[in-house]
Amino acid sequence: MKISEQIEELAKIEGWTKLRWYEDNAGPPLHRGHPPKHFKETFRKEFTHGGHIPEYLINLHAVNEIEKLLTPEQKQQYINYLVYSSGLNSYPVGFEEIFVLVTATAPQRCEALLTTFGK
Repeated sequence: MKISEQIEELAKIEGWTKLRWYEDNAGPPLHRGHPPKHFKETFRKEFTHGGHIPEYLINLHAVNEIEKLLTPEQKQQYINYLVYSSGLNSYPVGFEEIFVLVTATAPQRCEALLTTFGK
């Protein structure tokens, strides 16, 4: 899946609507859209300028907002996928393995989220 497709899918999971690309001469194209209600109330000033979708693949805080939407069943699936994407062979049982899991990068977490949501 291309980076732009991953960003779109993650934005849909979080509740963004009316997604579209925005291009100007000032920099790379950005995704834009209408943020979900919780986003407008809590994070709009911090993360968005004119409806720009967060760069989930480089922003752990933005990824964490999607993690908060997981149901208990999805949390278990997510952890399993995160273990796999972190390169662990089994569920973490020791300090070193747990450390690898809790320090997973934004791209690893995004991959696990997309897999959890069947994308």
